[in-house]
Amino acid sequence: MGYNLPSVILLLIGGSQILVGGLASLAWSSMFTIMNNGMMNYDMMMGNMMNDQMMWMMNNQLWHNMVLGFSVVGISSGVIVITSGLLIYRKPSNAQMYGIIALVFSSIGFLGLGGFVIGSILGILGGILALFLKK
Repeated sequence: MGYNLPSVILLLIGGSQILVGGLASLAWSSMFTIMNNGMMNYDMMMGNMMNDQMMWMMNNQLWHNMVLGFSVVGISSGVIVITSGLLIYRKPSNAQMYGIIALVFSSIGFLGLGGFVIGSILGILGGILALFLKK
């Protein structure tokens, strides 16, 4: 069981980062929704130079839906990478299968901020280790 410990640690840390990145993206998206509903004064917050760009981003429903979708992808990818790490620890005989799952969802996690990029990189490294460490 000890030979998979480095991959488990990398997957847990990377998956946690991907999850936090997805939650941060969701919080950021929610902030724009609150601002769009008139809870904040745009001129006081940003000044006139950024006001037009900020108004476009806040009022563009397609942009808001894309950010929301990427947030959901990041959150779900983070949960799956964490789960893969835990399953590698619990069932080391299936480490290669869970390593492939972790690789796929760590790569997909780049869409949801990728755990600030480092989370996806750690998840990919953990998935590679799970694939190639000897039993």
